[in-house]
Amino acid sequence: MVEFLRLLNEGWEYTLRNPGIMVIPVIASIISLDSVVRVVNFHGNYVGIRITLPEALPTLWSFVSPPGDGLSTPLSLLFGLLVAVISAYLSAGFLGSINGNEFSWDGFLNTANRYFLEFLKFGLLLFLVSLGVGTLVFLGPPGLIFAFAVVIGIGYFLYATPYLIILQGVKAEEAIGKSLNLALSGGEYLEYAVKYGGLTLLLSIPMTLITVNLKVVGLLLGLLIVAPLAVMLSRATLVFFKDLSPQG
Repeated sequence: MVEFLRLLNEGWEYTLRNPGIMVIPVIASIISLDSVVRVVNFHGNYVGIRITLPEALPTLWSFVSPPGDGLSTPLSLLFGLLVAVISAYLSAGFLGSINGNEFSWDGFLNTANRYFLEFLKFGLLLFLVSLGVGTLVFLGPPGLIFAFAVVIGIGYFLYATPYLIILQGVKAEEAIGKSLNLALSGGEYLEYAVKYGGLTLLLSIPMTLITVNLKVVGLLLGLLIVAPLAVMLSRATLVFFKDLSPQG
């Protein structure tokens, strides 16, 4: 059985010991300019929910459902590709850093440089998948439902990938294969995904209300909240995979 609260407590204690690392989720959130603009330009009242499975580097948009539709122009797609590249570097350094007991910027840069290529390959795969899933929204409500199921399914089968790259030092393609095997085995892997997803669902309701409806002030509050939250959850997930039994 997954001791989810113990893992969260371990993640929180790590966050308190290493406050400097909290700037990385903030940067990763801000560079998603499309979501930022959608929040700032929104007028009215908005309620939204979001379910997210474990990620290497959670951002504000892991817990906030921004209003409106994202841009699909060639320029926006090019910028999205650039964001994917930057996020791969930040994620490699972030996740590699929290694998130790103490955070340092030297450690961040070392692990970012070491694992960047593998994280980039994985990030580009997810970027291409997101483009394909994005086309489903044009099919109306059935397309939206199918897109949601695809996103959750991909998130479930692949969420171990970045953690295995760091913990086992394997290439992205090998980590993907190992993640698929874990996902098919279910057990604690499935249990952790359900508990993590349930937590993000509960958090997304107040996070979206605050971030979207309070405009710029809400955006700043959301960034302040997500900074320690992201570190806590990523550290908890890292410890989960460290503790995962060989049978898993």
